[in-house]
Amino acid sequence: MELVQRAILFMCKYEITSVIYKLTRDPESGCPTNVLYTVYATITTNGPFQFAYYWDQKDGNHSGVKTMIFDAAGSQTISRTWMVGKGDSPNPRWMQIIVTAPVPKEFDRFSFPNNCP
Repeated sequence: MELVQRAILFMCKYEITSVIYKLTRDPESGCPTNVLYTVYATITTNGPFQFAYYWDQKDGNHSGVKTMIFDAAGSQTISRTWMVGKGDSPNPRWMQIIVTAPVPKEFDRFSFPNNCP
C-alpha cells in the first residue's frame, strides 16, 4: 500500500466521537459589574488523532485556530472565557467548537443565559 493511501486510511480510521460542554459562572450568583463565564469542552477521540479547531461565539469573536493532538483514544478538556458586563444585552450567548482540519466539522452550540441585563 502506498504511503499516501496509508495516511488517508489512518486519518479516516480515527475521529472525534464526542464534545461535551460544561459552564461555570464567576460569581455563581448576583449581578456585579462583570460576570465571567467559562465554557469547558471535553473532547473525546476513538484513537490517535490530530486536528485543528477554533472556538466560535455568538458575538463573532473566535479564538483563532489551534491544534490538539491525541496520542491514543481518550479525552482532553479545553476552555474559553467570556466576560459579560452589567447592562449588556440579556440575550442568550453561545459558543461552539469548529474543526477546520483534517475534515471540517461544526459541533453543537452550547447556549447560556445572561441573567443580568
